[in-house]
Amino acid sequence: MIFEVVDRKTEVVGDVGDELTGMEGTIELKGVEFSYPSRPDVLIFKEFNLSVRPGKSMALVGQSGSGKSSVLALILRFYDPTAGKLMIDGECLGDCVID
Repeated sequence: MIFEVVDRKTEVVGDVGDELTGMEGTIELKGVEFSYPSRPDVLIFKEFNLSVRPGKSMALVGQSGSGKSSVLALILRFYDPTAGKLMIDGECLGDCVID
């Protein structure tokens, strides 16, 4: 089992990236749905929305297993959502998947 996890290839397609000349830092998740690739039958988020304004602090709180680390993993592009939009300053990260 451990080797399946270690040897798993990511489905996140790396992009070349863009040179940023300026960035405000607004982070938005709109209508995000997400399941981990190793457990596609277990829905982590359904129609999840979050908006973080630049220069502001926020906290994600909740019980163990409520999805706090999953939000961060999506923002850091360890995974892509299965539906919805993940944006910074109004620009989609990866492919904006809308169902």
